[in-house]
Amino acid sequence: MQKHFLLVTIFIFTFIGLSNAQDFVRKQEFQLSLDIMEGIKNANAYYKVGLKNKGDKFWRSRLGRFADFYSNDNKNLFLDHKQFSFGMGYEARLPLIRKSMLVLGIEPFGSFEKYSDYSYKVKPVKAGSSLWATGIGFPIGIILNGSSEWYIGMETIPTMFFQRINKDEFQLYNGGSDSYNFGFYNFALCFGYRIPTKRI
Repeated sequence: MQKHFLLVTIFIFTFIGLSNAQDFVRKQEFQLSLDIMEGIKNANAYYKVGLKNKGDKFWRSRLGRFADFYSNDNKNLFLDHKQFSFGMGYEARLPLIRKSMLVLGIEPFGSFEKYSDYSYKVKPVKAGSSLWATGIGFPIGIILNGSSEWYIGMETIPTMFFQRINKDEFQLYNGGSDSYNFGFYNFALCFGYRIPTKRI
């Protein structure tokens, strides 16, 4: 619970810091992305603020949550899986065809992942596995502008990251050893809203 509170606190202070960065006219955006393959089980919320006098470059901050459960061969629920992540980075946008832009970026991030016995709802948890991860992602996507305020898009984030095992009572992580990995978030459908430009 304390770890989740820490992630939310970091995101809130990042939001406040970016919002009060300097007294310049800057573009601001909110974005929500839902994983196409995982649906509402995997969602990310973004706050983006434009660089000074650069309409195609943005600082971005991201708060993500994943939640799922797993079943055995008898379809009995047995494992609860949750993940929380936080990232801050930069993105640039390049024009493609009319009303569309290519998005390229870089994003250092951290995450906490936990597996627990799903039966905790009726009896105490007897086992669990969890890990911390930190790394760097390279967002790539496409934005389609529906209007001056709304847009939709698709995005994925190839990542390189280091995993540190906190505990592995389910023996899920290659013998429970820390490791370096490469992966990516599945393709996500993005919905964005641009706040009318003003001094912030």
